[in-house]
Amino acid sequence: MTKKDIIKFLFKWHVTILSCFSLIVILVTLLAYFIPANYEAKLTLIIEGNRGPVVRSDIVPQIEIAGVMNTEREILLSRSVMEKVIDEIRPHEFPEKETTVSLIRDSILNFFYDLKLLNPVDKKEGWIQSLMRKVDAEPLAMSYIMEISYKNKNAKLSAEILNSVANHYIEKHIQVFSASGIDDFYQKQTEQAKQKTIELRKELETYKQGFLVPAISDTRGSFSRTMSDLIEKSNGLKNELIQLKENYQETHPKITIIKKQLVDLDKQISKLQSRLSEIEFRENKIRQMEAFINTQNETYLGYLNKYENAKMTALATAGTSNVRIIEYAKPPVTPTHPRLFYIILAVIGGFGMAITLAILREYFDQRIENSRLAEEILEIPVLATIPVHKIR
Repeated sequence: MTKKDIIKFLFKWHVTILSCFSLIVILVTLLAYFIPANYEAKLTLIIEGNRGPVVRSDIVPQIEIAGVMNTEREILLSRSVMEKVIDEIRPHEFPEKETTVSLIRDSILNFFYDLKLLNPVDKKEGWIQSLMRKVDAEPLAMSYIMEISYKNKNAKLSAEILNSVANHYIEKHIQVFSASGIDDFYQKQTEQAKQKTIELRKELETYKQGFLVPAISDTRGSFSRTMSDLIEKSNGLKNELIQLKENYQETHPKITIIKKQLVDLDKQISKLQSRLSEIEFRENKIRQMEAFINTQNETYLGYLNKYENAKMTALATAGTSNVRIIEYAKPPVTPTHPRLFYIILAVIGGFGMAITLAILREYFDQRIENSRLAEEILEIPVLATIPVHKIR
């Protein structure tokens, strides 16, 4: 398409282009003056992901930043938080200023309500749903900083709502991460573990009272030495018996005496072995009981540590959590966007829509505008043309 074609196109559809452009610019300008401007309040939080969520003095393993921030974002935007904000500020009870726009909006909504196309909601529920949609929480990239924003036609109310959201979010954060009643559970487990340890120690003392524990080692040593002497004596008699059997018969008095001595030695050795087995059993029993007591004591100390941590958690406040408000929201002094911003957008958008409408009309326009085009379509020569004269 040449420049000439473009000029012809613009001249042909100049009424359409100017009408569409003017209509959009005028309409947006009127709306910019009649619709109240929005004021955006902002608040900044820091969420220390490497600290305990309830007691920030506790160091926790490093967790992925995105996981921490997304979890906290869902808590912040939860319905329970928004309900508490509405219950505190009660904006649904504020008197509303009636404007032309609000009257038109209410009339349209009532029309849809009457036709059962929409379900009516009360003002409080409407505010809750509005906050859940309009409060925005965006984590800053690669950081534990979260920026919260909210827009409202009332600058003071936007800041007040945002500060209330932050405070109730921190309360909800503590409630979520501090299990209520867990300190009572660990207290009960600690007491039971302590009582069990005391009972096991009493049982060990009672068991030791049946014999002198310090003497066990000495007795075992004495028995072992005696056993060695008896075995050595028995081996000597057995060697002597072998030699006597080479020279004498089984009925010889010396052989009979040695056999009797061997029988007595075997009885003494068997008795000593029984006593040594008993001593070894008692020692093993004491070691097992002591090991079980140590294990039970470790369990008690573990529960005691958890109970102390749970008590700290139960006493947690906003000052002990890992969430900090860096900067509270302040009432914004200027609207989010000035009227000139919307007018400029209207000029750009109006021009684009006007050109688009002109292109569509040109595409669907089937009129024959000159004799040359008529000859091309009909494939016959034009004999004459009659000019059009507009009557004034």
